[in-house]
Amino acid sequence: MANKEIIIKVGNDRIFLNPGLSIPIQQTNIPKKYLTFRSHEDIFWKVELLGYKEDIECLKVSVKDYRLTSITGFDQQEPTKKVTKLFFDKFNWIKLEPLLTYYHKKELKDYLYSSTARSDQQIHPDFHTSYEQHEAKPYIETINESFGVYFSDCNFMLGYVTFKKYIKKIEKEVEFKISNEHILAEFDNIKFWFAKKLNVKKFKVFVSITITDNEVTETRATSEHIKQITPELIDSVKYQRTFALTKEPKLSQPDKSLFTSEEIFSQMNSEDIEGNVFKQSENDILNFFLTEKDIRNRKQLTYLAGKKQSKNYKLRYTLNPNFGFLFLIEGEENNHFVWELLNSNATYIWSIEKGKQNVELQFKRIESIVNNVRTSGRENYKRAYRNNHQDNDLVFRVLNHKNIGSKLVDDFPDWKSRLNEQLT
Repeated sequence: MANKEIIIKVGNDRIFLNPGLSIPIQQTNIPKKYLTFRSHEDIFWKVELLGYKEDIECLKVSVKDYRLTSITGFDQQEPTKKVTKLFFDKFNWIKLEPLLTYYHKKELKDYLYSSTARSDQQIHPDFHTSYEQHEAKPYIETINESFGVYFSDCNFMLGYVTFKKYIKKIEKEVEFKISNEHILAEFDNIKFWFAKKLNVKKFKVFVSITITDNEVTETRATSEHIKQITPELIDSVKYQRTFALTKEPKLSQPDKSLFTSEEIFSQMNSEDIEGNVFKQSENDILNFFLTEKDIRNRKQLTYLAGKKQSKNYKLRYTLNPNFGFLFLIEGEENNHFVWELLNSNATYIWSIEKGKQNVELQFKRIESIVNNVRTSGRENYKRAYRNNHQDNDLVFRVLNHKNIGSKLVDDFPDWKSRLNEQLT
């Protein structure tokens, strides 16, 4: 380079001699492990050329202007000799410090000239030797922090939880991982339930970050809250979610009344579409309720599910106006759709000729009827049917549960006999 002064652009990774020619900062004596330059604006320096060492292709410079605003000529600069290394004379700390976002000043003393020294003093006549002396060992630092993370801001994966956090000390977003062998990726859809069960909106985290030469090289994270997600807690969440089906749902599809096990968990009062995370079958869900105490019509539900439900079609559920089960019993001539609500006092039966429609269309018809019952009420529907104002092309019957809940009289045998009489 013919000029005695040139312009360089300074970054945390490379030093640019022109827009297309740069040198990795590792090929300079700038102690990257002890400092970080500001990155939100470009930094240009005017430097004086002090010498060139041809055998190592190293250019020695001294910074004359740390806040260069006029960079005319930078785009056209071309070196007259090959430059693969840069060696900087000692820096002026008063001018250098405002350009940094991170530094360890006590580690920089060998790179700075003292306040009594001239800014253009030279540090060593043979900068080949000086350059090699400044190739220091990696600087390793550990940062420990604790903070809270919202469950909604993390991701559940197979065997671990992951999240990102901006770490102010290093001005970077870092990704962390907390291991837990009991966690499945499907649980990402039901994070709300774990927060609810642990009674926290945020789980507390302790992290340790290893930084080598200002780069994150290792992260470790632990959380007592995530550690508490054990098989026992997972079963408890499964129980709570299943029991919550009896509560009033959000009904993302207002006109839909019949649900399979794959559909029903998407109707939860939750911001997320949760789905059948635990892969519970129709009978799994039914059996869950049958194990509960004080189910008045337990015998009726058990009989319908075990002896009568068609093996060719899935059991359906209803959510409104009450949680219940819609069984399909295939007779010789008719398909019988039997609606048994949880803890109800009656069994509702609609019978449709087998050849009248295919079964899926018949399910659609029953779904429309259940919607009508939901809006008008059971008594109004029964009255409308009796008066031939509603569904008179179907056969509709109601089997009342006599003495339901009585410890003295068992109505189940009579109910079973009356039911089977209807199943033609």
